[in-house]
Amino acid sequence: KQSLFWETNKIATPSENSSENSDISLNSALNEEVPENNLVDDGPSDIIVSDEDDIYSDIDNIEMLEETKTSLPFVEQLKQYANKTALNCVQVNGLLKLIHNNKKSIGKEDVINISGVPKTYKTLFKISNKKVKDKIIAIQPDHKLYYFGLAKQILFYLKQYPIHSLDALQPSNTLELIWNTDGMKLYQSRDESAWPILCYIKNLFPRKVFEVLLTTGTGKPNLEFIKPFVDELKELMQNGLVFKDSTSKERTFKVHMVAAVCDAPARADIKCIKHHNSYAGCDFCMIEGTYIGNYKNGVKQPGGTMTFQGSEDWIMRTDANFRNQEQKEHPC
Repeated sequence: KQSLFWETNKIATPSENSSENSDISLNSALNEEVPENNLVDDGPSDIIVSDEDDIYSDIDNIEMLEETKTSLPFVEQLKQYANKTALNCVQVNGLLKLIHNNKKSIGKEDVINISGVPKTYKTLFKISNKKVKDKIIAIQPDHKLYYFGLAKQILFYLKQYPIHSLDALQPSNTLELIWNTDGMKLYQSRDESAWPILCYIKNLFPRKVFEVLLTTGTGKPNLEFIKPFVDELKELMQNGLVFKDSTSKERTFKVHMVAAVCDAPARADIKCIKHHNSYAGCDFCMIEGTYIGNYKNGVKQPGGTMTFQGSEDWIMRTDANFRNQEQKEHPC
């Protein structure tokens, strides 16, 4: 299963044995309580400090730091490092806060030029709430949808690949898409969930997962939320996609959907069929399920199990009999 996860970051405080100077520089920035969730709103920025043993313990982070081009402006280096190490909003705000709280000492030693360094991640990455709000669509009374655009996202990520990676797609010039959707609860105490649609190009390396659509609201949205994605995907599969690379050469790519990678409940939802634990829920053949109740000492208990029994040569599902709905109980 491929799904979308937001990991809660480890939050630690400075060690008691840390030096006095370290305490001064860090404690000056640690003025507010750090939220447990790393998805924060526009409120005051907070800082996350790793344990001393964890700082740059991952060799990949050291390599990423060394690879940052020193010829770039300091603000661009910050953006590069935040992207490469996948820092979240709270961590970026914390890093910027440390820089501004210590800018006097940094300036004296002329280590770096911090003029123009913003104070929040939104300014650093030029994030505008207005642009997003203008494109939010109400798809039902309690659900809102934001559509990033499939072609727009593919073109954006194609620009990040070198020419030789694009040349490797010849002679077919086909982009093989794999996509996924699944629900995720946003809060413990409220029935609000998010349903993103994520994609990646299977035959381009390294593979980069990108978002195409996001809907949030109370409970599960109806299937109308995937319609903008399906409509644009069909158009791209029919007409292809024109891309101008860094040499201004125009390339026309075919777009082919390889698979939708979902868990069993999400797969049943997007196919508009019965779930896997239903009488006609088998995805592979037209077998009828047998329900076995849960009994204890002859008394029926809550729950039970759906089983698929027998050794008969059951009729396998094909594209034709699926589209013709030959097993009437299988579709929703």
